[in-house]
Amino acid sequence: MTPFSLASRARVITFVLIVGANFAGKLTEHFGAEPMILFGSALSTAVLLGFLAYPFAGGSHPVALCLLIIPTNVGLGFLGPPGFYRAVLASKGGDALVLAAVLTTTAGGTAAAAPFVTFGNVPRVSLAAAVSSASVACLPLLPKLGDASVDPEQGLAVYQEG
Repeated sequence: MTPFSLASRARVITFVLIVGANFAGKLTEHFGAEPMILFGSALSTAVLLGFLAYPFAGGSHPVALCLLIIPTNVGLGFLGPPGFYRAVLASKGGDALVLAAVLTTTAGGTAAAAPFVTFGNVPRVSLAAAVSSASVACLPLLPKLGDASVDPEQGLAVYQEG
């Protein structure tokens, strides 16, 4: 198995099968959406910074790099579902704009990183760490949304100002 295929499998298993699908909802119910979003963002940022420090510390083993992908995607799994849901709630009906913003951010990051693909991990991880660090820095500045619930008659999410 190549390091790339190992890393790809690690990403899918940790984000979709283990964290994103199974634990994020239950943990969000227990701790709340905003703490889970902050924790997931901070975890991903910390690991990305570690991922960035690894080659500067002389590390180069592909399996170690693959192992660093696991906690990064665990963090993304913790923040993804509640973060997307909260963004939809905050949009107050602009669901399509939230989806467009997510896709635009992903496409923009891919376009920004594309010229550096042949230069190894450091430029790409630097970009990911910078964006992730900026998101963690911005989270405390965002207004709180309060508790969300579902209106049983309309099946729509509603929230009370926090």
